Amino acid sequence: MIKRILISLLCTILGFCTEAQAQYYGLQILDPQQTWRTDKGSIDSAVLTVKPAGAYFEYDLYLNLSARNTNFTKVTDTLEIALQFSLDPSAMMIDSWLWVEDTIVKAMLIDRGQAQQIYEGIVKRRRDPSILYKNSSTAYEFRIFPLAGNSSRKVKITWLQPANWSATSVSALLPTSMMNLSKTQLSKFRIIALTDPKWTAPTIGNNTGGNGLTLQDVNDPFYGKGKEVFVNYANYSSNLTLQYPSPLINGVYVQCYEDTPNEGYYQLVMLTKQAVDLTAAKKTLFIVDFDASRTTLSRAEVLSALKTSISSNFSARDSFNILLSNSTEKLVSEQWISASAENITATFSGIKEEQLSLFSYLQLSLPSGLKYVTTNGRGANVIVLSSSDGIGSYKVANPLIEEIAQISNFSAQINCLDYSTDRRQYYQGSTYYSGNMYLYDYLTKWSGGYYVDASSPAKPLSTALTTIINNAEGKIQSLELYTTLDSGFCYARYDQVLSQAQKDAGMVIQVGRYFGKLPVIVRATGFYQDKPFSKEVRFDATPENDSTRMLRRIWNGNYLYKLENGVVTNDVIKEIIDVSRRNRVLSRYTAFLALEPWRMPKDDYYFYQPEKKDGGPITTSVEEESSTVTTSLMQIKAYPNPFSSTLHLEFNELIGDVEIYGIEIYTTLGVLVKTFDAAGIQSNRLTWNGDDFYGIDVANGMYSVVVKTSKGAVRFNVVLSR
Repeated sequence: MIKRILISLLCTILGFCTEAQAQYYGLQILDPQQTWRTDKGSIDSAVLTVKPAGAYFEYDLYLNLSARNTNFTKVTDTLEIALQFSLDPSAMMIDSWLWVEDTIVKAMLIDRGQAQQIYEGIVKRRRDPSILYKNSSTAYEFRIFPLAGNSSRKVKITWLQPANWSATSVSALLPTSMMNLSKTQLSKFRIIALTDPKWTAPTIGNNTGGNGLTLQDVNDPFYGKGKEVFVNYANYSSNLTLQYPSPLINGVYVQCYEDTPNEGYYQLVMLTKQAVDLTAAKKTLFIVDFDASRTTLSRAEVLSALKTSISSNFSARDSFNILLSNSTEKLVSEQWISASAENITATFSGIKEEQLSLFSYLQLSLPSGLKYVTTNGRGANVIVLSSSDGIGSYKVANPLIEEIAQISNFSAQINCLDYSTDRRQYYQGSTYYSGNMYLYDYLTKWSGGYYVDASSPAKPLSTALTTIINNAEGKIQSLELYTTLDSGFCYARYDQVLSQAQKDAGMVIQVGRYFGKLPVIVRATGFYQDKPFSKEVRFDATPENDSTRMLRRIWNGNYLYKLENGVVTNDVIKEIIDVSRRNRVLSRYTAFLALEPWRMPKDDYYFYQPEKKDGGPITTSVEEESSTVTTSLMQIKAYPNPFSSTLHLEFNELIGDVEIYGIEIYTTLGVLVKTFDAAGIQSNRLTWNGDDFYGIDVANGMYSVVVKTSKGAVRFNVVLSR
């Protein structure tokens, strides 16, 4: 073991040196026998599926790679593919697949030094391996062999990407820029955002903060059910963001997985202001200003973003009003509007986008709005949304500032949100100001308000609005959080690194372990609006079915990150390798290695087509509306097959000491859709209604049934055709 650890450490150090010398990340084709022969590789097709996993998104990236349009065009060219790419430091690589003809090989995760020795030895013998390893906290390398000059190789990599949570949405960047590594331009990149009862209505935003791309419903028998879009090459560098509506309930999202009785893992996302009920009733006047020449958004998009933000951040106890910038200076209501769902819908239904002028009237609407707040809005604040840059000069801004001071003496908090994407620069008093920044700087500082720039960094307008609404409420300072159980305790907690805006809003994203009985108890202390608070809240949580042990892998991924970024000794490396292998989370000292199917461990590491024999005496007889699978362990009858609604399984002729532990059902790509434990098998019979974990009907197609027993696993196929 010590020798293996030293080899792994040496390989990792060499990997770091190689990374330091590399000038770029890319996709290369090379000849291992003539290393001077290299060229840039091509991505012939790409599919990305995204599945929310609480504080993370799970990304499955399927790639077809080739040497298209290179000098390697002969069938006799035996080539190697080298893909180098980078991910977020907090990302976790959790899987790798290699297609060998019709067989999908799921890589084993082993010691990196051992994996590299096996890989290099097999390459010399012209066999079929792939290896994926990690060179630093962000740099990865994926090598595949062999590639004939006139063919392609299909692979899949899976990783967990930290998600960005807010009160209204959960989002993460999409890896579209990776498609730019292709020598031959990939015309379309298929992206599928998977959905379930908890995660619905995904959207994709572009880098200008607009509505982005339109997704269509999809129910793919291979990839799953959700929404899909085909992204063209023009958007590969656009920093596209996938976004789901936030599943926070009363400011809280909690998920638990029980590993053993009364012991398991949890992840907690909490917006402290809402969860412990710190905020008072809100009263806000929104002054909406628009300059069509300075933004890529339409008036309808601006009003839609405002409606979304009010709906997500206000409740019936709150109130609001809206002043649309135009020549009339008229509010949408003479009275403050209670922010119930019905009132919000009715208010925006009565607004026509023509009421918002195409040209800025901010010089009129600002004083008019402040007169209303001063007269009718005790305790109210003002949020200004504008894409104008016409009041950037002090010669224009100063008279307006003086007028506002006379009206309100800055007694009402004024918050400014700039959503312009094209701004003039103004040079004043040895300082450059962008757009209306000179005006906004004075208004926010003198009134104790906040400024948000929706274009730096680029974000959807609804997200920027949520930020400024939360800031206007007040920041939470010196937040301390203690999680425990009603009867037991929580331990080994890891908190996600958050942005300053998330910290100010009291956002907490934590993964940890627990021992004892639920529910989860959170004790929160800190300062809000300069006043101390200390509150306790309980969250009911029922341990969820986690067949892939995703929550356990998330915790162990955080644990590995801590180990790798601390003091690394031989004992620590031994611990890293052990944790990485047991939980299938890649580390710098391990590697995913896929070999030819017959060289892989049979039950643990690969999915294969049923017609490919695994060495066992499996025979299948197919009759009309039924099939029978006979092995040395048992005989299984599946009927009807194909089935339209209900599949019946009968297990007969079990040898004396064979016990059935459970049954798993996979798609043909190895995605687990349903499990049954031994308790679900009554009198050696089982019924499957063609549904998934959530009770939702799965798509038509072929499914692999895996019967796990005390003597091994039996696999066979069934067909669902509704």
